[in-house]
Amino acid sequence: MRTTTPSIRWGRGLLAVCSVGALVAALAAVPAVRAAGPATRFVEVWRGYGFATFAVLFAVLALRPYVSRGVWLAVLSNKLALTVTAVAWLDVPGTRQGLWWDGGLTVLLVAALLLTRAWATPTPLRVDRASRRVGAPSGEPIRGAVQADHRRRARPVTQHNGSDNDGSDSEDNQCTRRQ
Repeated sequence: MRTTTPSIRWGRGLLAVCSVGALVAALAAVPAVRAAGPATRFVEVWRGYGFATFAVLFAVLALRPYVSRGVWLAVLSNKLALTVTAVAWLDVPGTRQGLWWDGGLTVLLVAALLLTRAWATPTPLRVDRASRRVGAPSGEPIRGAVQADHRRRARPVTQHNGSDNDGSDSEDNQCTRRQ
């Protein structure tokens, strides 16, 4: 588990603000859906679902900023693409409002990324299935890692009785099954 520093807390706080803002936007989209005519109703619903989806994605990043670089990439690329599109289409009505919202979100997301240092996500742990040991990609165990066995089944374990290994079938040298 990573140490929570003030910069990480600030970054997570910015992500929480983004999440709450997207949730408020999703709730504010409900009247727009109700007021929309048949030609634009689906677009308004799609927009509202998009706000709700981003509220969840921002919340996931706020709670666990180191889980997935892919979520960071998806969220940042979407907001940056919308910002660049808004800049390119400044003459289109309503684009300035989108520029402020998505541009502001892009700035907050980049700040949160820098504050949390989420790009420094550690390489995923490797689990050796034979020994069920948790370790780094090179195979060495990680100190303090939980040795969880999620596939426990009742199966016999072979145990050797005897110290001589001459291949004889004496009673002391046979393997038994422990139930």
